Amino acid sequence: TPGAPASAVTVGAAPGLFVALGLALLGGLILNVMPCVFPVLSIKAMGVLRHASDRRTLRLSGLSYTAGVLVFVGLVAAALIALKAAGQEVGWGFQLQSPAFVAVMALLVFTLGLSLSGVFSIGGSVMGWGSSFAGGGGDGGGGARGSFFTGALAALVATPCTAPFMGVALGFALTQPWPVALAVFLALGLGLALPYLALTFLPGTARLLPRPGPWMERVKQFLAFPLYVTAAWLVWVLSLQAGAGAVFAVLVAMVLFGVF
Repeated sequence: TPGAPASAVTVGAAPGLFVALGLALLGGLILNVMPCVFPVLSIKAMGVLRHASDRRTLRLSGLSYTAGVLVFVGLVAAALIALKAAGQEVGWGFQLQSPAFVAVMALLVFTLGLSLSGVFSIGGSVMGWGSSFAGGGGDGGGGARGSFFTGALAALVATPCTAPFMGVALGFALTQPWPVALAVFLALGLGLALPYLALTFLPGTARLLPRPGPWMERVKQFLAFPLYVTAAWLVWVLSLQAGAGAVFAVLVAMVLFGVF
């Protein structure tokens, strides 16, 4: 009814905490196959092929990657909870309400696509971006700090995407006290990190991966196209928010990125 508090949720209308945690975990898993996240996970998995014999390095990489995802998702959750407490109507991907953020995301995703296409190299591969930034090497497979920033990057590029089950879980979270809300968001982050974490901790999983070879370069180049599609969608969103002038500026920036 009009005037009812936004946090008033009937027991029958809201899922239980464990249901919400399960839906958030499943939504995070599904995010991995979205166009903006799948290339990042795939190239990170290729790094596993190069280090499959070093179990300790693999496990440390998996834990660091997971920590990076959880830290970034936790920061997003903290911002959402704070804005909700201040009376703002916000949800997952609220950053996309900012034209500046949309423009930066479009440039970032486009740049990652250029790297996958071989236009230039960021630390040896797209996932080396995180490693180079952290000073942890550019092979895309090792380095705890590099894996941490790679996880944060994966969570960052996931923000424009919404997976099934996420809406119910996050809608429930934002009506609950902050510890419950944070737990649901962290379950989402765990789901996002889980495929790579499982790949590094389950010995049999790495054996299922194909042997390294020239095919990896072809796959890497193919994975650039979902990123280009995501960048085009973000530019379209920017056109609705800020008009033709902002779109022209971003397109010029993209051309300059391609040149230099």
